[in-house]
Parts: sequence; C-alpha cells; structure tokens
Amino acid sequence: MTDQERSTLTALLEASATSVQAAAADLSESQANFRPTEGAWSPLEVLEHLVLIEHGIFQGVGQLLEMPAQPELKAEVAGKDETLINLVPLRRRRAPSPEMFLPPAVCRPLPEALAAFEHARSITLDFARTTQADLRSHFKEHFALKLMDGYQWLLLLGSHAQRHAAQIREAQEHPDYPARATSSGLP
Repeated sequence: MTDQERSTLTALLEASATSVQAAAADLSESQANFRPTEGAWSPLEVLEHLVLIEHGIFQGVGQLLEMPAQPELKAEVAGKDETLINLVPLRRRRAPSPEMFLPPAVCRPLPEALAAFEHARSITLDFARTTQADLRSHFKEHFALKLMDGYQWLLLLGSHAQRHAAQIREAQEHPDYPARATSSGLP
C-alpha cells in the first residue's frame, strides 16, 4: 500500500471509530435498546453488529493474504475505493447482513459492547498502520460489492462503521426516542 493509501485508510478507520463512539456514548439502557421501527436494530444491536463485522472482515483479510497473490485481477477492482469511501456510508439503500453478522438475540451491556468495538478497531488500526502485506494483490468476493482487494476490505470496515453511526444517530432523532433521565429520575 502506498503512503497515501495508508493515510487514507487510517484516517477513515479513526474517523469512523470516533463517529461510532460519539453516537453510542452515554446512552441510557432505554436509549441503547430503542428500536425506531418494527424490525429495526437498536443502537446496542448496531454496535454488536459492528463488533461482529470488525472481527469477521479482519479475519477474512488475514485469510485472503494466505492465498496466492493475483495481481492480474487489479483492473477488475479499479475505481472501487471511491465507491467504498463515498457511497457505502450513505443510507440510501439497505443491504441485508449475512446471518453470521446479525446481532445476537441477547446483547451485552452497552459499555461492554462499545469496549469490544474499540478493542477490535484498535487491532484493525494497528494492522493498517504497520502492515507491509501486498493488500492490493489479494482478492475476495463480497456478497453485494463483488470482487474486492484486501485494502478495499479494510476501507469497507471504515465506511461500514460510518454507515451504522448514522443509523444510531437516526434512531436518536426519532420522535419516540427516550429522553435521558436526570439523576432525580425526571427528564
């Protein structure tokens, strides 16, 4: 990866982590578990989903790096970086999540889920800052985005987290979103 690619990737991973942390910080239990519509995920479920995705994609990048390099496929993914950076964070179209990345039926408490996300993201960031692997020559199919190289899979982690930080903020803007109780128990 070039210095510019590394800079772009780490900035995206850092910014999206900050967005998730800001959106999920200081939520009460009722706010963390609020579902804006039937079938929608609560902020806590979104956070659990992000933890699963972070682990899954990071492991997937490790696996694709164990496969033989295929530099002849680079042309097939050219131009996809911009799509991942600019379009994935937009919530115009809903993409179904693979079952293995669906939030669990019972979520851990919000502080634990947020700490799990932060820990997983710190591992991804450390890798992005230090790897010398040829991420641009190793490829794997995404169910919706089709063929992507290893670098693009890491870009997806950043833009995907931005997308879901926006989802948490949307829940907070819902008219029925619970108010935060004061220490006296009154709003």
